Amino acid sequence: MKFFKFIFSLSAFFIVSACEDLPFNDEDFVLPKEQPVQETPSPKDENQEAPNVVENKEEISEEEETTTLSEDLELFENTIIQNKKVVLDMITIQTLQHDLTIMAEEFVSNHSFIRNFPEKETAENKANGRNGGHVLIKAKTAKGSLGLILSGENGGYVPERKISRRERDKLAGRDGASGYNAVYDTWCSDFYIPAFIGKIVLDRDCWKECRLNPTLGEDGEDGRQGHPGYTGKRGGDSGSFHLQAFNLSDFYLTDVQKTVGFGSRGGKGSKGGYGGSRGHNGEDRKGLCSNLPEPKSGKQGRRGRRGKKGKDGKEGAVCLENLQTEKSQAQESIQTKTKPVETNSNQSIETKCEENESGIMCREVLIEKKPVQDLKQKENVICY
Repeated sequence: MKFFKFIFSLSAFFIVSACEDLPFNDEDFVLPKEQPVQETPSPKDENQEAPNVVENKEEISEEEETTTLSEDLELFENTIIQNKKVVLDMITIQTLQHDLTIMAEEFVSNHSFIRNFPEKETAENKANGRNGGHVLIKAKTAKGSLGLILSGENGGYVPERKISRRERDKLAGRDGASGYNAVYDTWCSDFYIPAFIGKIVLDRDCWKECRLNPTLGEDGEDGRQGHPGYTGKRGGDSGSFHLQAFNLSDFYLTDVQKTVGFGSRGGKGSKGGYGGSRGHNGEDRKGLCSNLPEPKSGKQGRRGRRGKKGKDGKEGAVCLENLQTEKSQAQESIQTKTKPVETNSNQSIETKCEENESGIMCREVLIEKKPVQDLKQKENVICY
């Protein structure tokens, strides 16, 4: 037992001696981490409003900043399309009589068309043709090609004018007066013998002769002409187009068609009045007078004249406005949309495109330019 105590004491002595020879630094000791002191806000700090600072602000994706229309669109009300970028991708927008406004920093049209009405669209019966809507595009930059088919609606059909029986009776001709009957004379011849007391009549033969022929009945008066027809309905004005942009160098109008709505034909007039009845000839009961020709009944009045044709609509303006202040910049950027080949001051050659099964076919056509007075005065606006 004493031997084991001696061995344990000797081992402890050697361990302590080895530790005294090792160097020690303060860095070898790990102190407990200090906790932050929680400060209590003062009443003054609690009453102050915190600034509206949005941390980790989310950026809007490019898809959300772009509105792309890739299917044909028909408007049923005035419409506004607004985004950073608006793209018309090979579509046709039909505005009818509604207005279309597009506002964007960048407007791109990829072989698209804007039209007002289907071809030869006609208003309902007895209605004026509707005007094509107005298209306004505001953009910093406009690119691509856009076709315009601006038209007004044709005036509606005008039916025949109808009148009541009373109104038609007022247009009737006067009846012819009847003639007078024949007038006869009676003649007698006696067969007698003379006698002392006078003559003795043995037989008497009497007969009648025509003294006055019956008179002719008058012809009936012709009926008066009917009332004129209603005026045709007015055709609608073609739509209008106005593009405002700072850069038009990459924008082209590939097709511009302006067709006004035509006024409809005037309606038929009302039927004319009835002709007057013929007067009756005077009677010849004995048949001793001359035969008389029959009088004539009056003719029915002619139908009222057709109403006047409705007025045609007016052409709307197509204007491109370069928002640059220098006239040279405006003309330079817009010059690309209409070819500079001029026949005279009011005509120009433009490219006209039509879509068929093979694609979009284009050809050069001659068009008339009609500047609009209110925009013509601005040197950076070209209208036709």
